[in-house]
Amino acid sequence: MSEKCENILRVTAFSPDGEVQLKNFITKSKINNETFDIEGTFPFPMTKDEAISWSSMMSAGLAIFKHRSGDSSELEKYLKYPWVISAGIKELSRLEPFLIDSGAADVNLGQIASGNLLKYGYATEHDWKEAHWGTIGSYDSKEQYTQNDIICVTFFTKNGPPDRWLKTISSDFPKLHFNLVWEVPFCNGGAIDALNGDIVIYNDKFPGFEEFFEAEQ
Repeated sequence: MSEKCENILRVTAFSPDGEVQLKNFITKSKINNETFDIEGTFPFPMTKDEAISWSSMMSAGLAIFKHRSGDSSELEKYLKYPWVISAGIKELSRLEPFLIDSGAADVNLGQIASGNLLKYGYATEHDWKEAHWGTIGSYDSKEQYTQNDIICVTFFTKNGPPDRWLKTISSDFPKLHFNLVWEVPFCNGGAIDALNGDIVIYNDKFPGFEEFFEAEQ
């Protein structure tokens, strides 16, 4: 079950060029439409057909494709599974058809995962997003404040804050200063300061950050 993470993001432009970048950031993030979309500034590259989720059938199918390419290390692990042993399967030559015929392996998903690994370096949608964004997506923008040189927006993500996304976009928008305060209720929280690809992660929230947001509403 994914954890709901609340984020308060403040973005500040510190030069005339920065104000231009801020307008571009607002447009790409769809902030004027009462939403906030991290994919707008850091697009997810997989197509709809490629964006598969992890499953045991996909994993087994991927092991089969690796085996057919000469790497049997993943498939060999299945020989140790109790349900494979109880079926009397001891050789790889019998294991592959057994997994397929029993429905334990989805060869089509395995083929997609294999292609994703070659093309993107990650087999599934979740793996790519966690690696590049630090979260699996944003949703439910709640509050927003915008003026010429600053914006402040509250939005939610799954499985923690978008820290890796923040590092990348701060490089893409070098004239903007990003502050992010985040919290997973009853779990943990923190703050991140990002500028031109450099980030500092704090265990505690920036003092006065939420008060600033409330004062500007």
